[in-house]
Amino acid sequence: MSISDYTELMIEAADRTGDTTVPSRGKMLVGMAEAYLNKKLRVSDMEGSSTVTTDASGSVTMPSGWIEIKGVYRDKVRVPRLTYSPVEGSFTASGYYTDGDTLKSNLNAREIVILYFEAIPSLHDNGTNWLLSAEPEIYLTAIAWQVALRSSDFQTAGAAKAYLDGLLAEFSKHDATKRHGLTEINMTGEPFVRGSDFTVTV
Repeated sequence: MSISDYTELMIEAADRTGDTTVPSRGKMLVGMAEAYLNKKLRVSDMEGSSTVTTDASGSVTMPSGWIEIKGVYRDKVRVPRLTYSPVEGSFTASGYYTDGDTLKSNLNAREIVILYFEAIPSLHDNGTNWLLSAEPEIYLTAIAWQVALRSSDFQTAGAAKAYLDGLLAEFSKHDATKRHGLTEINMTGEPFVRGSDFTVTV
């Protein structure tokens, strides 16, 4: 199935659920669906990177739309996430932590690279996005779940959520396979290599 944009999604969702009010409540339904999807999905299309410079105190504003940090690097070396003590008012180790939309660190006035996951672009605001193009069934099922919840049809809602979670797991698995393929791992300390077989040597 192919659904090109928000309008087509609303028509199909109304038809599937039998609820003709879906288009008029589309912004809310899609927003609630995307809030859940942003919590569950972590795939390559959500990855972003930004090269920034911290201020004199080691702070910098996170990129707009970020939802989770994947890693912070300085000179290609990964910076560890910090433990911060509000009582002591100081770091207990070198690295970074986040406070709202601000990354704080003891890397003062340094250039760093932030790898992060960003929110799925709003389908209501943009008309379409990469997830609708790749897997419209995810959006349709997420909306059906929200419609069932609104109607207090918890049996249907439970079935829809279970189906949705299965779709998300399969989508994530497919994305991981696309990115990493099959990998050979060696536990002796030698570098791992990609290959056609998966083996573990202890």
